[in-house]
Amino acid sequence: MAATLAEGNALTSTEVAAVASVSTRYLSHLIEEHFLPVELYAREGRRWFRPSAAAFAAFDNRVADILTPSARRTIIREMVTRHHAELAESDAWLQWSMPCLENLGIIIDLVKVDMTESFRNVGANMGLLFEARQMVVRDPEILSGTPVIRGTRIAVYDVAASAENGLPLERILKAYSDLTEHQVALARLWVKANPPMGRPKRAVGPADRATVMAKRVVRRRKAA
Repeated sequence: MAATLAEGNALTSTEVAAVASVSTRYLSHLIEEHFLPVELYAREGRRWFRPSAAAFAAFDNRVADILTPSARRTIIREMVTRHHAELAESDAWLQWSMPCLENLGIIIDLVKVDMTESFRNVGANMGLLFEARQMVVRDPEILSGTPVIRGTRIAVYDVAASAENGLPLERILKAYSDLTEHQVALARLWVKANPPMGRPKRAVGPADRATVMAKRVVRRRKAA
């Protein structure tokens, strides 16, 4: 299993949290409290996850206020036991976002549990994550290796910081005229999956010309 998890479809903990729309702390809780079976992840220097781990994390978060911890553990364990072969496939997520997706769920006693929506949402987010992986590149010759959007010199962390700090999309697209709305969305997802070290960046937007000129005047006066 370890060799399989090291391939391109394996996810880091931050990637799982991003596509499942949960926090990394929530994911750690699921592991420490044994909600996620060990078949869904492995440790190789750092933890790697199967895509299905993200679907179960999303499901657990969705029903945490409805089902008891014991019931959630039982449901996830049974789902993995009964559908191990399908869930173990590294590219199974490609089918999750399909409109024709069959019901993904189990019946325990008289209770039917349907996880289709959780799997469908995670499958869609997985597609966006892999698209974001292709969009973001690191090149020592471009901004000293800072992650940038492919084909540009635009730092992906700057774009995401602008959006996360509430800068209007129109202003972001004006500041980065080479980008599309979809690329901004991918940048936000990529940064959630690859959070920067240290303090978060401030919002970045088009500079006001009057402000720039004022700063130049102040610098010249100090120099004099």
